[in-house]
Amino acid sequence: MVLMLVLVSVTLQKKMTIDSLFGLLFSTLLKPLNTFFFQTDELHLNMMHMVTLFVSGGVAMMLALKALVQFYETNQVHASVLWVMVAAASDSLASLFAILHLELYAHDGIGSGAMDSLSCHLEATCDALVALFLLSIGAGWTLPSDVLKSKDRQRILRELQSPFQRFTTTTALVVGIFLAHILLAHWGLAIHNTDFSSYHDFENWPGKILMNLRVVLGACLWVCCLNTKLNCPVSLEKFYNQLGFVGTLWFLSLPLVTWIVEIFQAPHLRHKTIGVWGASLQTLSLLLLSWFVLANGDNKFHKVSNISLPIKESLTERVHSSMAASPSSGDGLRGWSLLGSKAKVRLD
Repeated sequence: MVLMLVLVSVTLQKKMTIDSLFGLLFSTLLKPLNTFFFQTDELHLNMMHMVTLFVSGGVAMMLALKALVQFYETNQVHASVLWVMVAAASDSLASLFAILHLELYAHDGIGSGAMDSLSCHLEATCDALVALFLLSIGAGWTLPSDVLKSKDRQRILRELQSPFQRFTTTTALVVGIFLAHILLAHWGLAIHNTDFSSYHDFENWPGKILMNLRVVLGACLWVCCLNTKLNCPVSLEKFYNQLGFVGTLWFLSLPLVTWIVEIFQAPHLRHKTIGVWGASLQTLSLLLLSWFVLANGDNKFHKVSNISLPIKESLTERVHSSMAASPSSGDGLRGWSLLGSKAKVRLD
């Protein structure tokens, strides 16, 4: 009855015909419920997550295919390919679970706490993986020993240059960064998720701590790139300047957006701006990192990097590989053998 009164009122105001009246009634009755529980500023969520799902998922599948091809052709793949693949898959799955949660929420106004939790933790996992990858590359990971002067560097930078070494000072740093992202996501879900806008706009203690952590990690990346640049050939200085700038920009982008939005934008518009910017920057970073691990001799860095080792291997690394007595010795081409086969994931 109320619906009919509303339609009649609209008809009188807009002078609608009988056909258009029944068309409006038909479309209203058959309208999906997926907007009934959404506020106007939250209608972008499904589209944003859909784009992320397919783009990041496409990156993950492309890297998985690249890894399979390398395994088939050379019996080995560099860990950097799998690292970025897992980050992209985490980002894609985070969007998938977010879409499922939003669809359930749209129908019952409750959603799924499990899917929301999985989405947030996978997003935190992606952030941690990208952060650790940038720091490792900035510290000189994948550069051969005849290119980088490791003996003149501080201990923590030498260890970060080999992120897969066991039981080092850097191990605690890597685990700490990873756990910090996961625990902050869990803290926000457990305590602050009842306030949707506050949680997703980082207007709470977990969000503020995360933003400050990213600022600190951005400064650490700049220090890593500066130190590596001072201990590598002049030909690589441009690459590390670019990595330091772009990587630090990635770390600082989300804190800057949240601070600017908090000052200049109305509260009901903040979530859309932060969500779209955050998702866009993360997707762009994964695209750039996928290019980084897939490029093969296209620039001066890849001409000397161990990422392209199956095609080009330095004489020094071959000697170290033949002299390495065990994986724990730290020499040569360290790697993980897969199920006792010849296939190996290279960690150098």
